[in-house]
Amino acid sequence: MKAMNIRIAGCMIAAVFTVCITSAVAAEKVSTDELRKALYKSYQSEKEYKYDDAVKALAQILKANPQNYTLNMRLGWLYYMLGNYEYSKSSYQNAIKASPASIEAKTGCMLPLLALGKYNEVDDLTQQVLADDPGNYYAGLRYAYSLRMQGHFEQAYSVAMCLRKMYPSDTTVLTEVAMLKWAVNDTNAAKAAFNEILTLNPYNKFAKDMLEKLSSDANTAMGRASGLNRQ
Repeated sequence: MKAMNIRIAGCMIAAVFTVCITSAVAAEKVSTDELRKALYKSYQSEKEYKYDDAVKALAQILKANPQNYTLNMRLGWLYYMLGNYEYSKSSYQNAIKASPASIEAKTGCMLPLLALGKYNEVDDLTQQVLADDPGNYYAGLRYAYSLRMQGHFEQAYSVAMCLRKMYPSDTTVLTEVAMLKWAVNDTNAAKAAFNEILTLNPYNKFAKDMLEKLSSDANTAMGRASGLNRQ
């Protein structure tokens, strides 16, 4: 029975991949060479921080196939870098439509949604991703950020600490933990977390800036208290 279940599962997986590949080929209206040339030109422009040119490099080929998954993923990122979050969101959503099972498209779409402050939509996408991939790094990290922005600090901290257990030396995760401690005025814990970041990465400018801010805030508070005591 166990062997039979394994064979059935294998057949189902093969069938899913066959459908995905067939759909991708059927939707493709541009040649592979055309796609490669356009993408190469786009990547070259991005390398020079010319994001507008990187988008323009894909314009013509996108007209031939507006639902192309790869193009929409690429445009989602480029529009995000340009700060055009609505276009970025639309492009990522087109990618999701082209490949509904894509986790990278969903986690990518979280970026413009976070920038737009559409936290409920981020939370919905998170649940979709985590249902298929419970330990997904990007979904967890962006979910923690979303919760923090909504003021759900306890829930956000729980998510961040789950990530912390899986990625103990990841400075991005640790930064989220530190920011959560700062959000609830736990200055000592925030300082400890930022100092740990500097142990892992001595050149982390954000951690240095935050430690300076925390020290400055503490000195200001002490000064005010000292002034009150003298009155």
